[in-house]
Amino acid sequence: VLTCLTSCASKTQLGTFAELPKNAQNFIVTYFNETDIAFVKVEKDGLHNDYDVQLNSGVEMEFNHKGELKEIDCRLQPVPEGIVPAVIVGYVESHFTNAFIVKYKIERRGQKVELNNSLELEFDKNGNFLRLDD
Repeated sequence: VLTCLTSCASKTQLGTFAELPKNAQNFIVTYFNETDIAFVKVEKDGLHNDYDVQLNSGVEMEFNHKGELKEIDCRLQPVPEGIVPAVIVGYVESHFTNAFIVKYKIERRGQKVELNNSLELEFDKNGNFLRLDD
């Protein structure tokens, strides 16, 4: 049993841009620049790998084993246009006119955004507003 616990535990190691799934590579090239990457971490967990990418600017991204975005945290700068669904961006722009999205997370049951004023908003999978997250 101890052997399985040791060998089945997730392991994290440094990786390269080339090791990222093609979808993650395309995402980075579309919204950022490959040369902006500070490091790539590969989290090996059983059958699938997850990937954490940090840019020199401090922007952090997390991708699943298929290269699909799970989360992006741009710290104090806005998440680039085109990443967050338009319906969510529209809701934020109409209800929080002086704020912008700095973090976007895709979850099983929906989506979350964090604004530069520290408010966190939850939306369903279709982008319909659900609630403020405390």
